[in-house]
Parts: sequence; structure tokens; C-alpha cells
Amino acid sequence: MNCPKLNVPNYWVKACKDLSSKDIVMANLISNNKSKIKSHGDPFTTLVRAIIGQQISVKAAEGVWKKLHAQHKGKKHPDLLSSFMFVDPEKILKQKDNLYKIGISGKKAFYITNLAKYFKENKDFSKSLVKMSEQEITVTLLKFSGIGIWTINMFLIFCLLRPDIFPENDLGLIRAIKLHYDLKKNENQQMKILKLSHKWKPWRTVATWHLWSSIDPETIYY
Repeated sequence: MNCPKLNVPNYWVKACKDLSSKDIVMANLISNNKSKIKSHGDPFTTLVRAIIGQQISVKAAEGVWKKLHAQHKGKKHPDLLSSFMFVDPEKILKQKDNLYKIGISGKKAFYITNLAKYFKENKDFSKSLVKMSEQEITVTLLKFSGIGIWTINMFLIFCLLRPDIFPENDLGLIRAIKLHYDLKKNENQQMKILKLSHKWKPWRTVATWHLWSSIDPETIYY
């Protein structure tokens, strides 16, 4: 696999300007963060990384990924983190019995190999996914064991660069919002967060990125 050119959102500058004009807190976050989301454009790699990252810390996920990197020897991308690599469905299937040895749980190993089998047998699936609407992608990916809304949101954000995705249950995002916005303990925080996110439309992906970056300058790429 040749390393594809990284894609950056063509809406980024406009989105940052719009968000800054609506929200003074967001304006400050944006002014202090010059990074942008970049997409390598490989659906299978994004989904595998997201499955590995489910319900564990970014640090723990990177640790597992580095071990998979050593085992899988996948192709790296020179413009992404040193631990980043592409994964290939056929290689995953050949190494499936070793996944648990590098810290991937039995359930996650099953999810990943099941996904790898489907991608191997359906060569055009990646191209089909890219062309789908967000609703179609959600319906399609929810059919796979181990893929839920959070994983789909990571796919929409990091692989497809869709502009208005808000992973409301992401722990890092919630932590960043609590840090920068005045959320009182005695109020419905989830409702407050959703209400807050409404003013970030239609650029909630961009707002999410800046919030993530405010607590972790080296935000993980999926």
C-alpha cells in the first residue's frame, strides 16, 4: 500500500471563524491551537483503531497499537504519529490467534477479525462507505459486532472528515468541556453539554477537535 496523501478539511478556516464568532471560550481554544484533523482515508484502519480504543485511555490504546505495530509490521505514514500504521485485513486474519497476546481482549479480537473477514471478502466496501450519508453509515456499521455509536463517530470524524459530528459520550470530550465551561455539579450535565453543542453547529467536529487538543496536544488519530 502506498501512503496516500493526507486529507485536511476544506471547511476548516471557515468553521474556526464561525465558531470563534459564536463562542468566546471556543475562540480562545482555537487561537491557541493551530493543529487540524487529518485523514489517511483508510476505513479499515480507522475502524480497527477505534475498536482497540473503546473504553480504554488514549495512553493504553497507543500501548496496544505499538505492540500490534511490532507484530503486524504495517506500513507507516510519515506525516502521522510514529506509532501509527495501516492495517491489512488479510494480515489481521493470519495473525488473529496472536491478538490477545498484545493486550487486545477476546471480544475485541473477535470484533476485529470479523471485520477483517468482511473487508477481505468485500473489496469494494471501503469505497461504498465513503459515498454513504451519515445515517446510511450508521445503519451499515451497527450491523457489525463491537461497533457502536462512539466507534462510528470516530470513523466519521477521522476517516471521512464529516463536519458536524459530536461524540457526546466521549470521556475526553466531556472532560474538556467540564474544564472550560461552567458546569455545575447539581445540574444535568449531559443536557447542558448537548445544549452547549447546538451553538457549534454545523461545525461540531471542529469544536470537538479543539476541545480534545486543549487537554491532550498529541490527540490520537484513528
